[in-house]
Amino acid sequence: TIAAVAGLDALLIGPNDLAVSLGSPGNPDTPRQDAAIERVAEAARRNGKIFGMHAPEKTLAKWAPRGLRLVMHSLDLTILNDGFREAGIAARRAVER
Repeated sequence: TIAAVAGLDALLIGPNDLAVSLGSPGNPDTPRQDAAIERVAEAARRNGKIFGMHAPEKTLAKWAPRGLRLVMHSLDLTILNDGFREAGIAARRAVER
């Protein structure tokens, strides 16, 4: 299996990419996807590799107890959007005082 390749340190899943591959684009939270992710996590454990994936809070809470150790928590655009939103809120509060 790919997990047994020497020099490979981690198995990293993109949940949305996996959803597309499994025929459920836009829906990365299905029993079929969970089963596929569990197979990857188990392959990582069996081969001494790190199991990782993109995991916002809900996904992180679900998979951390199952061995998730490498986490891409957010995307650059999401981080920027959140920062701009917070800056806008702070600016409005400053003006309203």
